[in-house]
Amino acid sequence: MAASPIAKEAEVPMEATVRVINRRMQGESLYFFDCYRMHNGECEMLGVMAHNNQERFDTDIRHVKVGDVLRVSGVVDTKFTQPKPPRKFLLRVSNIKVVEPWRNMTDSEDASKKFTWRMPTDLKTSSKCRPVALLQCVSAVNDRLCSYFDSTAATENSKARFIFIYDTPEAPNAPWRQLIACKTPADTPHFLHGALQKVFPVNQSAPVLSFADAVQVLKAHIVQQGTRQFNIITYPKALEARVRSALPMDTLATGTDDTYENHYLCYADGLFWLGLSERRVIIPSPLMKVVPSGAYWKLNEIIERYLGVMGRVEAYTGRDWAIDVGASPGGWSYSCAKDLGTKKVLAVDPAATMSPMLKEYGLQDVGLGDGNMLKAYASENPKIFQLQARGEPALQELVIPSKLPIAIYVCDMNVPHAHTVDLARSVYDSGLFERPALVVLTFKNTLRSKPQFAEITSASVESLSWLSNIREIHLFANTQLETTIVGEVL
Repeated sequence: MAASPIAKEAEVPMEATVRVINRRMQGESLYFFDCYRMHNGECEMLGVMAHNNQERFDTDIRHVKVGDVLRVSGVVDTKFTQPKPPRKFLLRVSNIKVVEPWRNMTDSEDASKKFTWRMPTDLKTSSKCRPVALLQCVSAVNDRLCSYFDSTAATENSKARFIFIYDTPEAPNAPWRQLIACKTPADTPHFLHGALQKVFPVNQSAPVLSFADAVQVLKAHIVQQGTRQFNIITYPKALEARVRSALPMDTLATGTDDTYENHYLCYADGLFWLGLSERRVIIPSPLMKVVPSGAYWKLNEIIERYLGVMGRVEAYTGRDWAIDVGASPGGWSYSCAKDLGTKKVLAVDPAATMSPMLKEYGLQDVGLGDGNMLKAYASENPKIFQLQARGEPALQELVIPSKLPIAIYVCDMNVPHAHTVDLARSVYDSGLFERPALVVLTFKNTLRSKPQFAEITSASVESLSWLSNIREIHLFANTQLETTIVGEVL
């Protein structure tokens, strides 16, 4: 029976390179593959339908796997085309060929267990808004980096994660601009050293779907640039050897000299992103600096991310009196004395354990009563006093016999939110704050679930309305089960 004229008009021949993101069967011989392709610089969804006919196809479609890159040809049934994104249409194929099996991604049999594929439906892949960089990061701090850089997370890739950084013309001082501009490892913010692993600049006009296409883009760029030497930096790392073997040997640098150009190739969310002739941004390993405890880095980060951004570091440098509640083993106290140059720090904690490093500032025990607080405040040395007590009785000592003004108040106790908030409020109500005063509170997740923690945290922040410039910051120095609130008494 001859096909109707309408049916003929609805069929358009097409060849395309696609990546499979889903597969399913109908009956014993009809296969459906959900795929996507790059078309005119845009990511486009399409469906592929094939009848199992091993003699007709270059590839046995029974062996096509999710993640494979295919070369397909056939006719498009335009009756199924959607006019708007994702503009999905149906391709009835006459031939299928696997051009890049997913298992070959890293030349490893267990590649499918290590790396993920995904249709980048959540990514801004349009020509109007493409990423300027991909940041490879530690999975545990992925969400915090997204918040800090106002960015989008990619799918998980083994133990590494990627976030996509987009240009923000309305934010000329955005943190990602400062990161990209870093000329030496020492220029990068210290709190990112343990969170970021690599920076992959992106300057190619559009991502490409297959590794072969990425290599062709690199080759074309090399021809255009001449015989200039360069480095190749890839993710996953195993792709580097394959890229090098496909490029002219006389253009490949043999070292990591910063005078060489750098070509970046990064696989993320089913696409290959390229940064050509870019300067390398090196993220150093975490500082192996010896400090009393990890809490030291919390206040250190607050100084840079809160006080530094607002231009308020000087306002809290060299102040007279700081209180560290829940101090043991002394990380916050040490940071007050060392980084802010606080003249006197009272480390309050019922535990006796304090780091020997605090002796650098003349650590001395002080007891309750007998006007000991007033004597400590009036003394020239030492800088840090240890008071073995809970917060409430310690604060009473500051009120009686005379008020000792607090310029910096930090609290890192492992107690419910209400206890932390009430203790800080009692300091405020007692008139102990010397304005301006810096207040830093850590909220620990002592609840059963993250939603509960978020709800209680939000309510607790609202109850701190007596603070100005209040911010919640999930510090990189925080654990996943805590967050930090910072504000000022003005």
